[in-house]
Amino acid sequence: MAFNQQVLAIVLNNDMLESEEPKAVGTRGFIALEATRKSNNAKTALDAVTKLDISEIRPFNLVLVDCKSVVYASNVNQGKMVKKIYAMSLDQDLILVNRSVPNDLTQRRIAVAMKEFENLQEPNPKVDDWASWTKFMTEESFAEMPESERTLWLNSKEWGTLNADIIAVSTKSIPAFLLHHVKSRLP
Repeated sequence: MAFNQQVLAIVLNNDMLESEEPKAVGTRGFIALEATRKSNNAKTALDAVTKLDISEIRPFNLVLVDCKSVVYASNVNQGKMVKKIYAMSLDQDLILVNRSVPNDLTQRRIAVAMKEFENLQEPNPKVDDWASWTKFMTEESFAEMPESERTLWLNSKEWGTLNADIIAVSTKSIPAFLLHHVKSRLP
């Protein structure tokens, strides 16, 4: 994750390749830094990213946020690696990204979470009340395969959740983001 006063960039892995294409080895972390380096909105951040050579970069999901828009971008489109970044605007109030496109209800983890979030009291960032979402986001489950994922915070022998954050976006203030850190396994 990287951000400046106007734009926030979050890069995650994308694990939805349909075939065993040659695996790219390049790190994804610099993408968020490049997106926010000289950008003042999600569009200029996307423009900066589209100028990068992504041919050797591991599959990624990128979410770019400013106070008026949210853009999703990836080097994977319909299960295939692409040389030119695929991008689309998002207009949902709640956006969950796991290992494929945002709000992918074919992923059990996302489908369960979307339904649960609909029933929870919304956070109130003005009074620092994140309680209902924080409690839900820190419920843990053990998953042996992606189909058995049923919570947002996962434990597994081979993978698990490393970090969870809630990002509130304001349309009226600068900075436009309020980041609420929920939990981390990182030091």
